[in-house]
Amino acid sequence: MEKKLNNFREELFPGRTARPPLGVKPAQEKKKVEAGTTRERPEAATRRTANEERKKEESADARQTATAKNPAPPPQENTWAKVVGRREARALKAATTEPQKKQQKPGGAPQQQQPRLARAPRTAAVTLTIPPEVPVTYADAMKSVRSSVNLREVGIENLKHRRGATGSMVLEVTGPENATKAEALRAKMAEVLQGSGIKVACPTKRAEIRIRGLDISASTLEVAEAVAAAGGCEVGEIKTGEIRFPPTRGAGAVWLQCPLAAARKVVAAGELTVGWCRCRVEALAARPLQCYRCLEVGHVRLACKSAVDRSGRCYTCGSAEHHASGCTEAPRCPLCSDLGRPAGHRLGGRGCAPRATDRRAPASSIADADTRKRRMETGETPATTAATTITATGGNPEGAAPAV
Repeated sequence: MEKKLNNFREELFPGRTARPPLGVKPAQEKKKVEAGTTRERPEAATRRTANEERKKEESADARQTATAKNPAPPPQENTWAKVVGRREARALKAATTEPQKKQQKPGGAPQQQQPRLARAPRTAAVTLTIPPEVPVTYADAMKSVRSSVNLREVGIENLKHRRGATGSMVLEVTGPENATKAEALRAKMAEVLQGSGIKVACPTKRAEIRIRGLDISASTLEVAEAVAAAGGCEVGEIKTGEIRFPPTRGAGAVWLQCPLAAARKVVAAGELTVGWCRCRVEALAARPLQCYRCLEVGHVRLACKSAVDRSGRCYTCGSAEHHASGCTEAPRCPLCSDLGRPAGHRLGGRGCAPRATDRRAPASSIADADTRKRRMETGETPATTAATTITATGGNPEGAAPAV
């Protein structure tokens, strides 16, 4: 009977799991289980083994994925850094960034960056110009205007005053609606100075553009009307050149000068419809300050101190018998030829390198404009020594510049 009861106990309670003592840690118990010191059910052992293998496989796959996404960087060698000065650093930076600025066309030829137009002015100006033959000083003219014109009547509180490059008086009008106020002030000043020979104007900042893709039937009037409609200006404010066509087959192009605000709108659009054709618009770089007497840059005719007068010479070939608009001769720069430099180009071309002896108009040429007028009225001329004449002409009494 006792034997049967024991069999029933084994069937009801198949196996007892020995609990670890209280002082034994789970890791130690795990080692005991692996060593076989404790009894464990076969099904539990099989499941535990399968789970451990699955976790190992998952961790191995995760390590492979992380290595593929973030490969280990190559070992770096210790290198020395060279400390350079400011000039060398600027030269190195320019050499590094210059190739990046040049864009490449699909054909492989570098594409030149189109020049940017200047920012539209925030002020309007009124200029007062007294020709040399008028026996009036700027001080007298301004006194007459100030005594007859009230700024508050035209909506102006105050003005900014400066002298222009040609010696003229420039009155700048600031604030909202400055263009309208400047035009009203110009009308008041012109009314006061009427009949005196003094010029009063409202100049506007201008820009030059080129329009390409014109057909053979297009005219300069059509181009001006299209630019005026797109730029929001008047046709009379636009100055156009002659439409030129290439010797071979091709579309025509025309040079054009218009107010800066209108030029910015037209250039921003990139295209312009003239007649039936859609034409390309490109901005031209601003020209430097140039004297049209000696043809050098950096000053104007009023401040010119050169002993050589090249005002009547052709800008293309240098001849004094015709102008550049009708010239058919080979290019020969009149300025570079006189200076003894390579002259196989037009005046102002890329190969032209005029000597800018006077980069800025001297202060005496602007501040002493009234003094020169008084000298013209009285017939007085400033004394000029022979040494000064020889120095100005470079030692050549005939005024020809020496070969460089």
